[in-house]
Amino acid sequence: MDKQGPNGVSGTSTPNNKDITPSDLATIQAQWTKIHNDTVRQIERVREQEQNMRNSQPISKPSSSSVN
Repeated sequence: MDKQGPNGVSGTSTPNNKDITPSDLATIQAQWTKIHNDTVRQIERVREQEQNMRNSQPISKPSSSSVN
């Protein structure tokens, strides 16, 4: 079964790679570049949010009355 992406470009199950034009390859490469860049941005955003959460939490000091 051949699945097509949003631009009608066939996935890896294309039966004959000779049918893929340089224009198709450029489109696929652009899509993967966008996916990569979006993923990197999302990871950076999550890391930043985690860092902000850590910085905003009060630092808890161990109680001196705790029993060991």
